[in-house]
Formats: sequence, structure tokens, C-alpha cells
Amino acid sequence: MDNDELRSLARSNVIPPDRQQVFCREKIDEDEACSTSPDATGAATNHPYRCSPAHPDGLIVDFNGPGDPLHAQNWPLRKELSLAITLGYVTFVVTFTSSIFSAASESVAHHFGVSPEVGVLGVSLYVLGFASGPVFWAPLSELYGRKLPLLVAAFGAPIFNLAVATGQDLQTVFICRFFAGVLRRMSPDLLFVGPLWAPFIGGFINMSHLGWRWTQYLSSIMGFFGFGLACIFKLGHPRQKEEIEITFRELVEKNLARPLRMLFTEPIVLALSIYMAFIYGLLYLFLTFYPIVFEEIHGFNQGVAGLPFLGMITGEMLAGVYVILTQPEYNRKLAANNDVPIPEWRMPPAVVGGMLFAGGILWFGWTGFRADIH
Repeated sequence: MDNDELRSLARSNVIPPDRQQVFCREKIDEDEACSTSPDATGAATNHPYRCSPAHPDGLIVDFNGPGDPLHAQNWPLRKELSLAITLGYVTFVVTFTSSIFSAASESVAHHFGVSPEVGVLGVSLYVLGFASGPVFWAPLSELYGRKLPLLVAAFGAPIFNLAVATGQDLQTVFICRFFAGVLRRMSPDLLFVGPLWAPFIGGFINMSHLGWRWTQYLSSIMGFFGFGLACIFKLGHPRQKEEIEITFRELVEKNLARPLRMLFTEPIVLALSIYMAFIYGLLYLFLTFYPIVFEEIHGFNQGVAGLPFLGMITGEMLAGVYVILTQPEYNRKLAANNDVPIPEWRMPPAVVGGMLFAGGILWFGWTGFRADIH
């Protein structure tokens, strides 16, 4: 059986057990190919990676045992911290950039002679780019690994922010804001913290002699700094490529059709998606609510009116501490259950957070319209 026949069988997921020969091509330095092995375990002999047997989704490449130094869990602490801090900073910049425009939206609307409602589109289009970007970045990450998308996004987004800062018409500002959002990738770690730091920083910049354009210059400077960190610490790794080529149809089915099918056929996925979309939508609505409450009702200036967001940041940090404190109990349950996780074990913090979230929204809406209540 030649290589073409094996590839054809692999696509149809019917490779015979006695012919589980794996073809793998690694990219450690440039394009160094690893040899194949007829062994059922698929162990490659001239490469630190181990080529695994054929997988239903295609051929995969595994590590050479639990002690493989290339495995992330075996990295030294210094390397882990440097990569974690870099990724955290890049994620922070992404969400920071999304909301700093809100502090300048009225100034942008006044500068270009449009209504404040139109000025807010600068934030909305950026978030729309968040939703559109994964449609392209997810398949690209599956094919080429995380490194290429991360570096392209980290370099491209600051360029579009510069275009926003120097834009001479409203179309340029809005279009570049959208593509800056498309080029950004988010991580849940700082997803809700980053947008809350930006309003008061952007407010003080906007009310100073620097003006609204410097809110975007600052975002661009922070973005280029993140790109530099990603290059220095080599954030991300190229994907270990397989000999079997993925067709466009397979790419669409696995990365577009399958997630949509899960969204509409799995009730828990649909429920969580709706709930998270609701919470994330409210987070950005607060960028409009807070100026109304603290500028128009309480009379704060634009910079000081953003400081109440520090209360939300404090609440998120306390929630993070609470989740960390529940981790030992989760680990004990996991060990007692032979390392088989049960999703419901994560429910107690979510239940507490859901009740506090609803209570906080009620409290804010009940008292926010009166100047005598702080």
C-alpha cells in the first residue's frame, strides 16, 4: 500500500490497524521532516516528538513521553512566567483598546459633526470585529498553529489604531476600528478587566490638551509594545504539520459548521452562550450608563466619572480570589474520582456570582438616577 492509498484511507477514517503508519512533518528550526515508523505506537526515531497513530480528525503529533522538555508543563518557571505575563498583557491591550474609544466618542461625534449615538459606533464596530475575527483566526490556528495568528494580529491591530488616530473622516475611523477588532484575539483571563481600566484613562486624556486622537495613539503604542514582547519571548508555536492535506470543505465543516451545529443542538452550549453574551453586552453598556449617572446626575468630570469602574474591577478580583480558594476542594474531588472531572463541581461559584450579579444590577438601577444616593 503506497502513501497515496494511505492518505486516502486516512481521510475516510478506515486505516487498517496493522497499517497505522503515521506521516508527520515537524517544524522545529525550518522544515525538518521526521521519519515514519511502521510501529503501531507510531514512535518516530529521529525527532523529539512522537508521531501518534491516525486520529479520526486526521494525523496528530504527540510529545515524546511525559518528561519531554518541549511540553509546556515541563518548562522552567521563568519561561512560564514570561509567556504568561506577555499573553496577559497582549490580552489586556485588546480589551483596553476596545473601550478607551468610549471616553472619546462624544468628542469624535462633535469633531465630525454627527450625533453622539453615531459616535458610539466606534465601540460597537470594534466589538463586532471581535465576533467576526474568530471565523478566520480559528481555522488559521488549526492549520498553522497559534504563532502566526498571534503575531499578525499583534502587529496589524496597532497599525489600524494609528489609522484611527490620524483619520480625517468618520468612515476611516469606523472602518479601521472594525478591522482593529477583527485582528484582535481574546483570552478569558482579562476579558472583563481590560475594558474597565480604559474609561477613566481615556477620559483624562480626552479632557486634556491631547484630545481624542491620543486615546488611539496610546492604544497603538501599547499594541506595538505587546508585539515586541511577543517576538522577544517567542509567544506561540507553529503547528506540527501532517502529510494529509485538509480540503476547504473539511475546513468549513470542522471550524464553521460544527460549532454552529453544537450551538443550536446542545442546550447547555446555547444557554451558556446566551448568558455570556448578555453579560458581555451589559459590560459595554456600562460604558454608556456610567457617564450618564456620574457626569449628568452627580456632576463629575469625564476623567473622575470613569473612576467608579474601579469598583467593578475590585469585585472581579475578589471573585477571582474566591474561585482560587475553591480550587483545593475541586482537586480533592477530582483525585477521589480517578481524575475524571464532573462539570457540576464548578457550579457553586457560578451560582453565587449569578445571584450577586443580578443583585448588583438591581441595586445600580434602583439608586443610580438620584443625585443624593452615592
